[in-house]
Amino acid sequence: MIALAGSYHCAELTSSDGTIEFSGRLRGTAELVAAMQQADADAAPEAGADDATLALQAYRIWGIDGFRRLAGTFALAVLDADRLVLARDPLGVEQLYFRREADGHRIRFGSTIAAVLADGPVPTPSARVVHRYLSTGALDDEPATFFEGVERVLPGEALIAEPSGVRRQAFLRTKSELLRALGARPGDPDPAAELRRRLQDSLGTPEQPVAVIPTGPGSTALSGLADRTLVPEYPDHTEAAVEAQPGRIRLTADQFKADWSDFIRVEEEPTGSAAAYLHYRLAQDGADYNTLIGAEGAAQLLLGADPASNPVAGAVRLVGSAVRGGVRTVTRAAGGRRPELAISLLSDELRSRYSDEGPAPLAAEATLLRVDALTTTSLPYRLRSLAKTAGRFGTRFALPYLELDTVRWLLGHDDETLGALLGGTRQGAAEPPQADWLMRIKNTVYDVFMSESFANRGYFDQTAVVEAFEAFIKRPNSSAAAVFWRILNVELWCREFFDAAQPAPEVRIKTDLEANDGKALDLVLPDGTSVRRYPLRTELFSASDDLTSRAVSRVGEFFETLTGTDEQDHLAATTGRWYFFISEKIVAITQGRSMFVWDIKVSWAARVLSRFVVRTPTGIGLGSPFTMQLAIGEAGLPRILFASAGSVVGKLAGKRGVFYDLVGNNVRAIDGPTEYSAYPSNVSAKLPPKDPDQVAAALTAAIRPILPEPYASTFGGTVVMDANDLGRNALGQDVPGEPKKYEEMFADNPLGQGSQQTPLAIVFERP
Repeated sequence: MIALAGSYHCAELTSSDGTIEFSGRLRGTAELVAAMQQADADAAPEAGADDATLALQAYRIWGIDGFRRLAGTFALAVLDADRLVLARDPLGVEQLYFRREADGHRIRFGSTIAAVLADGPVPTPSARVVHRYLSTGALDDEPATFFEGVERVLPGEALIAEPSGVRRQAFLRTKSELLRALGARPGDPDPAAELRRRLQDSLGTPEQPVAVIPTGPGSTALSGLADRTLVPEYPDHTEAAVEAQPGRIRLTADQFKADWSDFIRVEEEPTGSAAAYLHYRLAQDGADYNTLIGAEGAAQLLLGADPASNPVAGAVRLVGSAVRGGVRTVTRAAGGRRPELAISLLSDELRSRYSDEGPAPLAAEATLLRVDALTTTSLPYRLRSLAKTAGRFGTRFALPYLELDTVRWLLGHDDETLGALLGGTRQGAAEPPQADWLMRIKNTVYDVFMSESFANRGYFDQTAVVEAFEAFIKRPNSSAAAVFWRILNVELWCREFFDAAQPAPEVRIKTDLEANDGKALDLVLPDGTSVRRYPLRTELFSASDDLTSRAVSRVGEFFETLTGTDEQDHLAATTGRWYFFISEKIVAITQGRSMFVWDIKVSWAARVLSRFVVRTPTGIGLGSPFTMQLAIGEAGLPRILFASAGSVVGKLAGKRGVFYDLVGNNVRAIDGPTEYSAYPSNVSAKLPPKDPDQVAAALTAAIRPILPEPYASTFGGTVVMDANDLGRNALGQDVPGEPKKYEEMFADNPLGQGSQQTPLAIVFERP
């Protein structure tokens, strides 16, 4: 058996017929012992027995049903002869995971996923769970985890592994229990005093030192239960450097960014909101306290009450809507009438693969919504976060509102009484300002969304995500922030747990005398001429680079390689006239005509018009609001509208390309971010190069003096080429003849469409 990792009061008891691993804390043990003595005096433990002994004896006397008699929190494993039993408390305060070994005969279990995966196979993500989280927001409400093959024991459930197989059995159906408690009207003469008694009984006498976290609903009733407090504060970023006062925890977006690698590894799975980082910081700053007393559960119990007086409950309602409505619904609601936020942010492949999985409906009544929040939509992932962060920093969260009997008792009251018991006076800021934080670190978030790993992940429509985030930047709101939090979480989680675990792929850089993968060195033109094309790899270009000096240097290196080879095929193919080709993209970049998408101020007209542009897999063209905005700036809105109208007429007449015929080649050369491009092209949109004929002439003049003979005599000049896998356009040239001839030389785009980093080419006409 694998011991529960990172747990508290973990004990192991061994007898001739059973072993138990136990994590948690029980209460009401005197009543439990009395019941045991009445049921089986011989098996009943001595008074004062520890919690593990009590749990084991409850199992021996009553079997699986004995777990429903345990008041408090627990995760346990009992090895009983030839069967293993795992069980978890009814509200799921303690965590418990397992996986089946490949041999099918063993189960590895633990209170963390890391313990379960230790010494096991290389972990892989569960695409189905990722899809479910991104599309519906669901977390921790089903057996499957984000790690393929790792499952959780659900609250109130026992997992029984026997030689005949593995089965799950509920020893207490928590949701049904809570639904039965609704509207019970306990009728206590002094509900506030009764609540106080219950909270005190739940806490007992915690190990000192103890601190209360006085934030959110339910905080008032906790006052006085400890003489120290830990109060979260969310300072304005101009005050972020101010030192916090004793007992005050200052949380900032900058600190979150610095912590997020450790935070994500501690959480082990993506989180539902920035509240998980609050738990992390509370545990971090409260590490000197043995016990931190929190009001978790009170906000969920207040769902349906007046959100103005209970802002945290209102936030939980929003989270519930996100959970059930999914990415598309939330972004649509967040964006109001702005259609760019209504598009799907998930990849077509991920959506189609799991198209049969949709969100479950939200409960219609407020009281039923509370039960959903306690069992499904809100509380489970928050309890996971509390447990993981407490384990990381060696403290314990005591949650007196989450005793099952207390939850039943509170659910029995009407809204007015609940509000009086849990609402209290002004509760303070209980949740991190998620939208503000994303705004603060927006450049870092952009870098994540525009990264190569994000583009290649297979989960997202990168262009849609970037456009939606750009709209969020212009008009931040909490609903959209929740969506981007999830997307960011998935990408960072993948990087932390999977990318780092995978060996870096071996990248082979091609030589100057090789074609790009999937391309050919030779091509026969329509007139029968054969050409040999050598694509040249370079480091990335930026606006600060001297295009001419870098191009001249690279051409010189090529001819050193060519003259040094003894391969007769290359020597024979390079005796004719030759030309230097350069991608218009790097010309535009070095001219400062390429810009990050977040620096482009997109107009309403650009957003509308871009929706009518057909996108292709090989280029975004004007199918992005960013590139359409550049086109409007380059040609003017009237001309763009005129060309659009002409395009419609042309299509009706069966003629294609009318738009670009009317608007001009300068607009045709505008291009936007594509996920397959190398940075910064994957996060940039660009205008066509300025004065491309002059650029070509300047390059020809600079290259000719450095060429050895006979190549200086056979040099025909320079072409500035705009090419992709669908078409090509010679934008500028310092060569004889019509552009069509040189465009035909690039019929199959030998430079490649992806991240080959080959923006230059030497092209010979073969004799």
